[in-house]
Amino acid sequence: MTGLTRTTGVLIIHNDSSLLEETLKSAGHLVDSLVVVDGAYEWVAPFCEMNGEASDKSTDDLLAILDASGLPYTYHTGVWQNETHKRQASLEFVKTERVMLIDSDEIYNVDDAKLQAFWASGKVMASLKAPLFLHDDVVTWHTASAAYPLKPVFLNLAGQDIETVVASLWLLLPDSEKGTIVARSLIERAPLGIFYHLSMFRTQNNPYRRSRFYNLLSMRVAKKIGLDVNQTFSSDAEFTDLVRTSNRTALNNMFNLHRLAAAFPQKKDNQDLVQFEFDSPSHRAVVGKAYGEMLDDQAARTEALMGQPLEVFCGRGIFMDVTALANVGKTTLGLDLEADTKARIVWNVDCGLERYSVTDSGADFPDLSQFSGVKRLIIEVTARHPSQQTTTLTLTAQ
Repeated sequence: MTGLTRTTGVLIIHNDSSLLEETLKSAGHLVDSLVVVDGAYEWVAPFCEMNGEASDKSTDDLLAILDASGLPYTYHTGVWQNETHKRQASLEFVKTERVMLIDSDEIYNVDDAKLQAFWASGKVMASLKAPLFLHDDVVTWHTASAAYPLKPVFLNLAGQDIETVVASLWLLLPDSEKGTIVARSLIERAPLGIFYHLSMFRTQNNPYRRSRFYNLLSMRVAKKIGLDVNQTFSSDAEFTDLVRTSNRTALNNMFNLHRLAAAFPQKKDNQDLVQFEFDSPSHRAVVGKAYGEMLDDQAARTEALMGQPLEVFCGRGIFMDVTALANVGKTTLGLDLEADTKARIVWNVDCGLERYSVTDSGADFPDLSQFSGVKRLIIEVTARHPSQQTTTLTLTAQ
């Protein structure tokens, strides 16, 4: 095939490979080669370095997974100014007109006939349906549109400049980094298929890193830090300087014990939770395997944290998956608090399509027999101190 008919998969990544093997298996027949762009953004790099992590390239199993995929690839590393810069650079490395954007937490199921029709249409951008999986069979659904969200995945670079294409992607950016987007007439409106968005099924240290990234990104976009340092800022340099002055232990615990790290994202007002129907047993098996590995990883994370003193920000809830503890008969949460500290305990009973908050059982595990179809039990603890911005607590289970 020529450069006009070959397709390059573009993978933007940094230490986030726990799901990548299955991602590449699902995308391998859709692309001829990969462009892999590794490394952190400039505003994230200081936080990597604070924790002894390389900021210019991944130190996980990325290269081994790429080699095992059998796909030819070029590998580019560095510290990138921001997401816009990294995305633009990735497309500049591409030598073909056809591009597939690959994320390491997505499993692809594309209608080949629709894809070929898109390549022949002269349009610039096409999307896939993108349900976010919260369980192996429960996903988010956009209430107003009564549909799954759509995410751009396929690009025809012959029809548009790279800057405009990148400005049209699914990115959370400050206003200063937003640009002119692709004309609606050049966007294929009908999805070409679906991908299973497994962002919540990360394992190893990736839940912490993902939580860190999105918490920092939210601060960066809002131009405000609301922790023990409560200030606004106007530049990335000022942002990183301010966060450096924050309590580093409490900050890392906030990331590691955030609801995103516990794979328990807040349900948005514009979302419903719906049952997902797979069209293939093999797809169900892939998602089910990732879900099971996530549950095992959450149980191991909780076991490692139990009995450890945890310095936390006052007024910010911490989340732990205690499903495994409930399953082995634990009935009471031990909560050792620093002097003058008080804590509020909420037990989040996750039944898949429904969630329930139990606030009246105190430190006692709730009676799960009163709920139907319990999948997970997530504890949320919010500590407060009359004169301190951080405090220390220790959790145990009896």
